Amino acid sequence: MKKLKLLSVIFLFSLLFISKEGFSQIKYSFAFEYSTAFNLGDASNFIDKPSWGGFSTSFKAITNKKITYGGEIGWNIFNTDFTGTTTFENGAVTGYQGRYYNYVPILVNVGYAFQNSRKSKITPYIQANVGAFYIDQQLQVGVATLENTGWNFGFGPELGLIYNAGNNLGITFNAKYNYALSNGGTNYGEKTVGDGTYSFFNVNIGIAYIQ
Repeated sequence: MKKLKLLSVIFLFSLLFISKEGFSQIKYSFAFEYSTAFNLGDASNFIDKPSWGGFSTSFKAITNKKITYGGEIGWNIFNTDFTGTTTFENGAVTGYQGRYYNYVPILVNVGYAFQNSRKSKITPYIQANVGAFYIDQQLQVGVATLENTGWNFGFGPELGLIYNAGNNLGITFNAKYNYALSNGGTNYGEKTVGDGTYSFFNVNIGIAYIQ
């Protein structure tokens, strides 16, 4: 939570000191963002610690009717380790464990910009994302590694804004919910890894080239 507060302070501080000249209606943007992530649901049962390492890059176009469309690709990594017992449907393992998630979403989106006038510095928007999530899930117990890797269909809503700083510079801020369906998991004898759904929440901040 301290890191989220720091990101918010940096974002607000930036708005006070960037250029106030050269504002215009945004037609499209290319953004690169620092991404944080928080597991939810079944995914949080596997790793409940947040991810502070990630990024996202995206393209967004805004029409004259304020309809938005675009695409993005991102990456988040989660990891944790502990000594304990993990119970499966037909058994359990005890000992030192390392757990890992790698999420790589490749998404397209469509949405609506609430305003995008030449008089406004801020363009807030809402959008729906849909696409494929490449997910690598690993459970290491001693010298054994149980791994489920594959593509999962997913979707989710996003709420964000683009701050027009002038001179083709933008600052982006967004929050999004991601839900990826199960790919069936990987069986190891009587044990299965990755047989649940994956859901997580992103908070991103970045910079953009806008035109």
